Formats: sequence, C-alpha cells, structure tokens
Amino acid sequence: MSSPSAEVLRWISKFKGATVTFTEGCCFWFAVLLRERYGADIWYAATTGHFIGKIGDYFYDVRGVFTPDADDNLFSWDELQKADEVWASHLKRDCIDML
Repeated sequence: MSSPSAEVLRWISKFKGATVTFTEGCCFWFAVLLRERYGADIWYAATTGHFIGKIGDYFYDVRGVFTPDADDNLFSWDELQKADEVWASHLKRDCIDML
C-alpha cells in the first residue's frame, strides 16, 4: 500500500485554525474541498457521523489522515445516496444544507 500523500497533508495543514469548523458540523464541506483540489471521493463514516475524502488508499479530513474506528461503517456518498435515499436526505438536510 502506498503512503499518505505529503502534498495533501501539507495542504491540509493550512487549515489548522479551522479544525473545529470542519469537525463540528461542516465536515462535508471539507470533503468537497478535497474533491475539488485532489479529486477525492466523498465517503461517510456512519458510526462516527463524519464525512471524509478518499484519495488513493487513504481517507483524509481536516486533521490529516482519517483512520476509521474498527467498527466504523464506511459508505461512499455516491453509493449511499443510491442505496438509501431516506438516510441520504436526512444527512443532506442536517449536514450539507445544515437546516
């Protein structure tokens, strides 16, 4: 397996002052930034209730490499939207639209 991208980690380090913002309610939007900048796929860690970006073999969030808990259920956001429209609509309401 490859190692985490040093370039991605350097870029993420520029967001140190925004850690609380992107871990307490806006994690989806950090995953979007990773998608726009590095082509990350957006994933949802269901047990921890956290959106993350996947680049290559690694997951990332505003803190750097995201290591899921052993019992965390990970879902590709694209696949989750297709598989469970009700759950996806609740996540969209609560985490994306933040209503």
